[in-house]
Amino acid sequence: MPRHDEIADEGLRAMLQQVHDQMRGGDATEAVRTCTAAFLAMTEQHPELIGAKVAARGGEQPMVMLWPRLGANLSEDSVSAGKLAITFERDFFSSTEAMTYYDFTVETALHNNI
Repeated sequence: MPRHDEIADEGLRAMLQQVHDQMRGGDATEAVRTCTAAFLAMTEQHPELIGAKVAARGGEQPMVMLWPRLGANLSEDSVSAGKLAITFERDFFSSTEAMTYYDFTVETALHNNI
């Protein structure tokens, strides 16, 4: 499991500490909302993430499109526009869903040396 305390960016690390605390406190829904804000802030501070490509079936796709679609969904149009937007399709999230968003955000930050 990735560790948020290895993230170099102090602000992002603090936001992900808050996510971690919210998950430990049993508030998965707020953890997802905070994690979403952290991911969006990270892509605003590092816009090169939006253009980063990863291998996909039949070619490549933007790395940000790997963002989990568990009810806090990334708008594909926002990727094309270069300013990401995430819409909430649900009001409540489970701890497993919160952990999935947390892991993705931490792994993205660490993989990109943020």
